[in-house]
Amino acid sequence: MATKAELEAQVGRLTALVEEMRGRMARIEGRGQEPASPAGPTSRRDLLRLGGAALVGAAGTVALRAIPAAATDGDTVHVGQTTTGEHPTVIKVDSSADAAIPTLAVESFGVDQTAVPAGTFSGPIQAYGLTTLPNPTVYAGPDGVDAWAGGSTAFAVYGLTDSGVGVVGESASGIGLYARASGRILQEPRNPTGTPDFAANNFEQIRDAGGVLWISGLLAGLQQWRRINTLRVDSAVARNHIFVPLRRIDTRNGSGAKSNGNITTYSIAGQGTGDSTIPTDAIAVVGNVTAVGNPTLPGGYLTVAPSGSLVITNGDTATSTANYITGAGATANAFVVGLSGGSLDLFTRASSGTVHHIIDITGYIQ
Repeated sequence: MATKAELEAQVGRLTALVEEMRGRMARIEGRGQEPASPAGPTSRRDLLRLGGAALVGAAGTVALRAIPAAATDGDTVHVGQTTTGEHPTVIKVDSSADAAIPTLAVESFGVDQTAVPAGTFSGPIQAYGLTTLPNPTVYAGPDGVDAWAGGSTAFAVYGLTDSGVGVVGESASGIGLYARASGRILQEPRNPTGTPDFAANNFEQIRDAGGVLWISGLLAGLQQWRRINTLRVDSAVARNHIFVPLRRIDTRNGSGAKSNGNITTYSIAGQGTGDSTIPTDAIAVVGNVTAVGNPTLPGGYLTVAPSGSLVITNGDTATSTANYITGAGATANAFVVGLSGGSLDLFTRASSGTVHHIIDITGYIQ
């Protein structure tokens, strides 16, 4: 059982604690240090009365108003309490030598991710925007997180993972990701060029080293990569210039008329000059093929196809591009054909004699 002296010592410590708490509250509220209490107790009865008041006062202070923790450098910040105030709380490193140290690091352990429904908050940091704006003319929110960083090399929000997803944007019925203002989205290319060398996720997209966009889609029941191609009629060498049609072949100008069953291979990608240049990575072209008589046109047809793809059966191909009749001066038809190795083949079918042909390119697919 505690002695009288021990009880008096405990009461004294409680009294000092109450005074310290009062002083701290006064400093926080900007009142400065409150006057010290009157002289200490003069009798055992006064001491016990003061001790009881200290106990009640301490309990009341804790119950009615939490004392904020004023952590100094290296101290532990008290968690589990809600802090309110009119000014932001700033946490920063204390010298340039600490520039490589994260200003704020938060970790969460022991969370069973499998028990968290998809789309719910489960991260160590959670931010909620207001449901109703207190002043719509002032607030641009409600935003869960606002981040700002200055300079052209800064990142306002940076998500990094070893093999998962760096940043996820999710909305129940709105927009998952929104590029505001300039609307610009930068996507780094992945080497090498051509079909990506890793398995595709549903609706994934990527750019290769040549800037070509690839997206995933179902092919034969499997997720596979598909190249996104567009028809282009703009110049490949001059910005804001239109592509000027290119006459790639005219056999009347030196190469000679073609006889029945002839297959001629023509290089297309990389051909032309100036605004008539076809880029080296073109995968197909749009144009016209014309059969011209020499001097009169025999009956027959011309077939344009990707280089190396023609199959000749009994002297004929399975398809034709331009059909002509005997005696016609010239017969033309438009075509769209893929390029194999940047080239196409032209097959000549002539009932008799020889036939000249012309190939004009009016656009390319890239």
